[in-house]
Amino acid sequence: MADAAAPSSSRPDNSEDQVKEALHAFVEEASKDAQGKGQQIADHRRRSPGMNPEYDGQFTQLNSFADAQHHIGALSEVRQRYGVDEANLLVLWFLYAYLAATPAMVFDENCFESIWSRFRRELSSIQWRHVGITILQNFTSDLGRIEIADDVAVCLRTLEDMQGTVGQDELGWQGP
Repeated sequence: MADAAAPSSSRPDNSEDQVKEALHAFVEEASKDAQGKGQQIADHRRRSPGMNPEYDGQFTQLNSFADAQHHIGALSEVRQRYGVDEANLLVLWFLYAYLAATPAMVFDENCFESIWSRFRRELSSIQWRHVGITILQNFTSDLGRIEIADDVAVCLRTLEDMQGTVGQDELGWQGP
């Protein structure tokens, strides 16, 4: 696997266009590879990098992965906020976001452009909001919401509460 920080004489400047082209090639190759193996898009929903190294490996072994990793790792935002060592996870996050959004296991240019736009906005955002959601069992309360600490609460699982925390499309939850 190529080192994301390794200099390359063939790539003197790392432009946003180079990153986009590298991710485009990677996502297209990953889509074709999965399709060629007969995998269905449902097999690729709700995935997170690092949770299953064997699953991640089917993508990190693709020829275009190292190039995408190199280009993302060379972005100033990535070097400053994450470090080049996290480039592999960012490439996989991009792919998994694409796979979660695409309607079929065929490369979709419009879907790619949408995910690229979201990815760039996310990288340029200095302040992130981290959200954790869990389901409590055997817990009852007459209150709809219990504040525990700053920005930590136990509340009913309603669509309104979830949309106030995270966008419905980000949750992938359509409600009851």
